[in-house]
Amino acid sequence: MQENRKISSAYTFFLKRVFPVFWFGIPLFGWGDLVGKVVTGTAERFDIFGLIAIPLFLIVIGGIVFKIMIWPLADEVHDCGDHLRIRKGAQEDRISLKDILNVSGNFSGIVTLLLDKETRFGNEISFILSVKAALPLYSHKFVNELVSRVQQAKR
Repeated sequence: MQENRKISSAYTFFLKRVFPVFWFGIPLFGWGDLVGKVVTGTAERFDIFGLIAIPLFLIVIGGIVFKIMIWPLADEVHDCGDHLRIRKGAQEDRISLKDILNVSGNFSGIVTLLLDKETRFGNEISFILSVKAALPLYSHKFVNELVSRVQQAKR
């Protein structure tokens, strides 16, 4: 196994930091338009509903999705042979392969590690595989390879 190979996606930063700015920022433009219409007296009932309720709904749904699925993801994961080096924000931790209880992956390329002991990130760590690794067939292969390496480390 190659030492210190980055296995997490380079797009994690965009997904966690840039995309939410657009998701939560775009409704503000609509609300700015509504304020202008209210001030000039050209606002209609549909404008008020459409420019308040719909963006508010999108903000709430987006907030829930980001909080549950996106923001908990690790920023970077490096495969260092006998351990994984995990970075989330300014914090970094080293997870030995023998401390991993379970490795699971899904169709979107998100890999979740269940650990047998608590770390600074908790006992469950999720990350997005690199683009190459996230291809459906390779993703399955990667997860199986990691499971095999975890079993070998426990022996």
